[in-house]
Amino acid sequence: MNNRTTSQAVAAMLLVAACGLAATAQATVLTDAVLRLEGNTELTFDSGSNRNVWANTGTGGSAYDAKDRVTGATGSVTQETYTLEDGVTTAKRMVFNGSTSGFQSAYQANQLANLTAYVVMSKDTGGSAGYQNLWSFDNGDGGYSRGMGYNLDLSPTKLQAQTKNASALTLADSSSANQVWGLSYAGGDPQTINAYHNDSVISTSRAVTVNNNGALDIGYVFLTASGSQQFFAGSMSALLMWDRQLTAGERLEVETYLTSTYVVPEPTSIAFLATGGLAAGVVAAARRRRTGAGS
Repeated sequence: MNNRTTSQAVAAMLLVAACGLAATAQATVLTDAVLRLEGNTELTFDSGSNRNVWANTGTGGSAYDAKDRVTGATGSVTQETYTLEDGVTTAKRMVFNGSTSGFQSAYQANQLANLTAYVVMSKDTGGSAGYQNLWSFDNGDGGYSRGMGYNLDLSPTKLQAQTKNASALTLADSSSANQVWGLSYAGGDPQTINAYHNDSVISTSRAVTVNNNGALDIGYVFLTASGSQQFFAGSMSALLMWDRQLTAGERLEVETYLTSTYVVPEPTSIAFLATGGLAAGVVAAARRRRTGAGS
């Protein structure tokens, strides 16, 4: 074997090793999620409760699945296949009709001393006016302790973090295109919110007081005190939660995975994957070009 052939062989082994390390690191933070709901996970039907089930594949906590809020097929969440931004690759997502559909998980907010959550979603133009709940923990007394949703009373429409004990924190103008958004709530009372988008912190932290009661509502919430209902009209490709604050590197891994799986496919070249961050940079750059973000 000549020197050139030897060098090529060594380079190939290094590339494979680097790919393996990158995949292992990504798998660790993803599987560490206490809640990992992905659109590519097929809905199943639980005959006992007569409800669709969105299986939780996270292993960081108790395996609480998300179940359809309505029985049978009428008014339930549906699953559809869609095409990513390359026009070729496909993925699956859950579709919420804005009037009756939604999921609920038995996971309780009081099990989370800290919280990091990521969601891949897009909105529809339909649905009721006012606040549309994307996800939140019902605090048990007719409100929500913490969560994310759209406020359709504003012009233009805003994506917001919402809590019962503080006014909404506006994250950004909303978009109908699939985007990756993250929120973290630091432990303690009051808690501090950070919002993430395009690999950057995109909102100023603010302190809020939250109630740690109630199950996780996805795509809807009932406000028992007022009798109002807040349904989300749109789609959700993924919802992931951790009971800790992710590091900046972990957030990048999560955002890169979610973007490459559900928004912009990642380059398939092994050279890109082995550079340990170049692929993430390419995906992030594609997101910035699409959203017009500069950071």
